[in-house]
Amino acid sequence: MGIYGNSGHAFKGQPGGQPLYYDLPRLVRSCCAVTAACMLISRAKFFEAGAFDEVNLAVAFQDVDLCLKLLENGYRNVYTPFALLYHHESVTKSEKIPNPVEDAYMKKRWAKYIADDPYYNPNLGRRTEDFRIALD
Repeated sequence: MGIYGNSGHAFKGQPGGQPLYYDLPRLVRSCCAVTAACMLISRAKFFEAGAFDEVNLAVAFQDVDLCLKLLENGYRNVYTPFALLYHHESVTKSEKIPNPVEDAYMKKRWAKYIADDPYYNPNLGRRTEDFRIALD
């Protein structure tokens, strides 16, 4: 959370199998959100959290919103390196830039996680997805 002022993908575009940032891509770990493209969740928890918000988030961020609702309900979102997946982000969508209305909704609704992701080191940058040290 907080990448690009909203949310981003950890290690997007980085080569697989490389020892990046403390080998984080190879560790099972908790995180604020995962992409729904490779999400596994029980039906009961999905509906308990309110499912996808198709009203305020018709195009993007539904998965992040759901994960944050789960977090608020006391559940953890866990990333595992033991699933090898290829995710071609938004390849079938014509809209590649986040809708400004949806972006604003996320920034208002989830401001506390965007400002302070409990799973992201505050000394790291928020303008890239590669876990670089913030130099500004």
